[in-house]
Amino acid sequence: MATLKSLTERELEILQLLSDGLQNKEIARMLAITENTVESHLRHLYTKLEVGNRTQASRCYLQGHGTSASDALCVLAVQV
Repeated sequence: MATLKSLTERELEILQLLSDGLQNKEIARMLAITENTVESHLRHLYTKLEVGNRTQASRCYLQGHGTSASDALCVLAVQV
């Protein structure tokens, strides 16, 4: 699996917001970009991280920032 270091600054920013539980529309509004642009960034970061969805991407982000797997699952459970 690739590391967070392979992501662009914008992809990392989007991943952080995604991990905070924001939806694409909210991310787009916060960053003053279109939802299509958010989706494009997500597709690229999914490929780079070798994951298939936002939950897996969020898990990579949380684990990459020293969050344990169980803590990451708790955070993700709250988002659902």
